[in-house]
Amino acid sequence: MKKFSKILIANRGEIALRIIRAAREIGILTVGIYAEGEEDALHVVRSDETFSLGGSDLADTYLNAEKIINAAIRTGAEAIHPGYGFLSEDPGFAEKCEQAGIVFIGPPVSVLKLTGNKLSAKALASEAGVNVLPDCLVCLSEVVQLASNLTYPFMIKASYGGGGKGMQLVEGAGQLSELVRSAARSAKNYFGNGELFLEKYIPSARHIEVQILGDQQGNIVHLFERDCSVQRKHQKIVEEAPAVSVSEELRHALHQAALKIAGKVGYTNAGTVEFLVDENEQFWFLEINPRIQVEHPVSEQITGIDIVKEQLSVAAGNPLSFSQNEITVKGYAMESRIYAEDPLNGFATSGQVVQAFKFPGYHWVRIESALKVNSGNTLSFDPLLCKVIVSGTNREDVRDKMVVALSETAILGPQTNLPFIMEIIRGDHFCTNSVTTDYCSVFQSDLILKVRKTEASVNRRFIIAAALAELFGHVEESGSVWQRIGFWRIDQQVELIVDSQRLKARFSKDRNIFRVKTGNIDFSDRLSFGKEGLADILVGNVSKKVLISRQSGSSLLIGMDGFSFAVGSTDFPDYYSNRNFSKNSSSVAGENLVKSPLYGKIISIHVEKDQTVDKGDLLLVIESMKSENTVVSPRKCRIKEIMVDIGEQVSYHKPLVCLEEN
Repeated sequence: MKKFSKILIANRGEIALRIIRAAREIGILTVGIYAEGEEDALHVVRSDETFSLGGSDLADTYLNAEKIINAAIRTGAEAIHPGYGFLSEDPGFAEKCEQAGIVFIGPPVSVLKLTGNKLSAKALASEAGVNVLPDCLVCLSEVVQLASNLTYPFMIKASYGGGGKGMQLVEGAGQLSELVRSAARSAKNYFGNGELFLEKYIPSARHIEVQILGDQQGNIVHLFERDCSVQRKHQKIVEEAPAVSVSEELRHALHQAALKIAGKVGYTNAGTVEFLVDENEQFWFLEINPRIQVEHPVSEQITGIDIVKEQLSVAAGNPLSFSQNEITVKGYAMESRIYAEDPLNGFATSGQVVQAFKFPGYHWVRIESALKVNSGNTLSFDPLLCKVIVSGTNREDVRDKMVVALSETAILGPQTNLPFIMEIIRGDHFCTNSVTTDYCSVFQSDLILKVRKTEASVNRRFIIAAALAELFGHVEESGSVWQRIGFWRIDQQVELIVDSQRLKARFSKDRNIFRVKTGNIDFSDRLSFGKEGLADILVGNVSKKVLISRQSGSSLLIGMDGFSFAVGSTDFPDYYSNRNFSKNSSSVAGENLVKSPLYGKIISIHVEKDQTVDKGDLLLVIESMKSENTVVSPRKCRIKEIMVDIGEQVSYHKPLVCLEEN
């Protein structure tokens, strides 16, 4: 068996770690690349060798083909694995690798030219006899003239790349101009090409995709299909395999269509053929993703095949290690993608530094993540925090396990979509397997309301117990309480603030047992602390694992049941100088400074100095982690000073605009 001795990974985050793991298991050395500020990132730490790209934004780092190829040459890497996103579908990059004598771990240039562009891929599928949706190219200068001649609704899509970037649903002519420009910016920023096309929209459809693998000897197989219909803003957030929503007849037809398209183009390496399926089981080809997919773990879980190892082997010239009739489905698998975004704040990107995290440790849970505590650049390029993958015997079994796994996952610092996903998976539509691609947009308000109700119903006794233990429970028996916190109330009554709700609590402590009274409720709890802020709390007969992270003397973040809570106590001397601990702090800190709610780049400024604005008026737009985020005025006022420029990189809480005093 032929094998590379060293490869360079032209990516970062969890997919870089995934490739490192596969390479290490078969004895291949890895080279990790990184941008400024990523020196301590996990993919850098775990690579056998590293190379600095010397820049801080995408164009100068992970989208800079010349720098990456130079890194491969200088480190002696024989091949480059592009992961997903970035340059993974760029035929120009693959061609430059080929010219430099470096193997591109993916399809050949000829295939990338056909499949990397969605329009040419659709033409290919049509030639293969597979249904495709009507489309047309859009020219930015002709958008206004086009508007009145189009049939609505339809989709705007980026011709290059994937991951839902650049996709917009247009429901009326008045939206077209701005949505086209926004989509073009997003596509250009992330894929280096802003070309767009318009495509017919199919409401209430299923998104079903088929995983394929091909070798250089002409063998092409499928690894069955995935249902990726749970999407928000055209970004997949829950994926399942196999797709129990389709009939056996349709399943077979999808597999055959995928193999037919792949065979026509002479596909090699890993890829995914994606389809839309309507309620009558009519299906249309969408695109080929000529790379590893974010959701590939669910296919690995049901087949037992390591797709990344097969990629490495096939790229080295070996045939596939199995034939089609040797691939069977074993059980069921589901993946939830946890992103740094706040469902209760319009899904705004959340760029805060990760303070602490914990994942469930069951044998049926697989975690793919590159999280690292207090790493400032953890979220600089991608909002994906982790993937929680669960395996079991059938869909119902896996759904129940996923609820448990998510409830025992905690990420403190950035806000996440974890509670939103939990409500989807617990909901009737998901339980009855009736979710389609428009589910999240149609039911978003209902889901958000459920998130709020569920958060309000979380048993505050555990939060109180955890806060008391962290704030007042670590005094050494022989030490002075006065020295620990500066004072102590004789009646041992304290005030806790849980997400701005004030709670009075009286307590006594005997070793690891707290006896607490708050309001009309008396309870006792037993605590034991584990590593890295993890506590086991027993209240009555109920036990929960709680994650605790201290932000300052009196400021805590506490994670439980999939939620995080900001907790503080006015009975700590530093409380009044550290009051800004609320997890829901807005972009405005104080009366006059509008501060950035995330890391990112200023892409547009919509106000001028001395301009008068109303509350809610758009001030500027920040591009962060592949999405555009608006910053609005907190009140009616005059703009005193604009403190940033277009193109400037900004950090979390950096002052953006100074407002006139009230």
